[in-house]
This record gives sequence, C-alpha cells and structure tokens, in this order.
Amino acid sequence: LFTTSFSFSQGVIPDANFETWTTHGTYQEPAGWKSIDSFAVTLSAPIPVTKDSINPHGGLYDIQLQSKTDFGQNYPGAACTGFFNIVSLSPLSYTITGGFPASSKSPSMSGWYRDSMPGVDTGYIYAFFTKWNTNTNKRDTVAFGGKMIDTAHLTWTQFSFVIVDDS
Repeated sequence: LFTTSFSFSQGVIPDANFETWTTHGTYQEPAGWKSIDSFAVTLSAPIPVTKDSINPHGGLYDIQLQSKTDFGQNYPGAACTGFFNIVSLSPLSYTITGGFPASSKSPSMSGWYRDSMPGVDTGYIYAFFTKWNTNTNKRDTVAFGGKMIDTAHLTWTQFSFVIVDDS
C-alpha cells in the first residue's frame, strides 16, 4: 500500500489531492492521471491502483498503489500524469511520456504518504521536467528529483525532495 498527495509551487499538478476520479469501465483513475490499471484490465489481472477513502490525508480520498501478481506476472501499483507506453508484457516493461505543463521549475516537491510495504518492497516518487529540443525533435530532461521509500510508515509521513537542474 502506498498513498500520497502532493504540493507543488510551480505549475498545477492535476488533481494533486486525488479528490476527483474518472470511471473507465471496471477501474477508476484520478482526474488528469493515468495508471497501470488499463493494462491489468486488458489481461484480466488484479487492479493495482485504487481510490481509497480509509484515513485519507486532508480530503475524502487518496490514491492506493499496490503491486499485484497474477499467474507469475508482477503488476506494479503505478500512476503518472503522463501516459504509460507498454514496451513488453512479460516481463512488464513500460515508458512514461507526457505530463502537464509547468511555466517554471520548482526548487522542490513535497507531500504526504503512508505505506505498509511487506518484505523487501520499495516505492518511489519521481518528478521530471522536460523541454522540447527542436534540434533533435525529442524531449530533453532539464530537471528531476525523487524519493525512495524502503521502510514502512503506517501513519501519514511528510516527504520533500530537491529538484536538481540537469541542463
């Protein structure tokens, strides 16, 4: 179980507190977010990302990310503001593209999470800032930051990490 909400000083993170959800047949996603659920549903696998209303931080809901296993295949509890592009189904491999526009780079990112990771599980929170490169016709990463979560925190725990320039 991994739940989080974010605050961000530049740009507007879509549904940063995970309060508005959109139903897609048998699963739901926070407004402006994508999850790995659409692929899990296609394969009739368990849903790894769900709307949670038990003890949310500061609102009615939070997002629950829980890795699932079905017929030996692992499906990570993953959500992003971009799009998941499946590279391979076995083993599951994907890239993420897109996101939301930001007028400038924030110096840091902060929010709240709680988790009860069994065994040796690890969770991550990442932020990437990209800019379109007209010379290469590709996106370049211009800043990034992240937080690894590798111990259980059963109560809401604040996180913060610095956004590092990568120019």
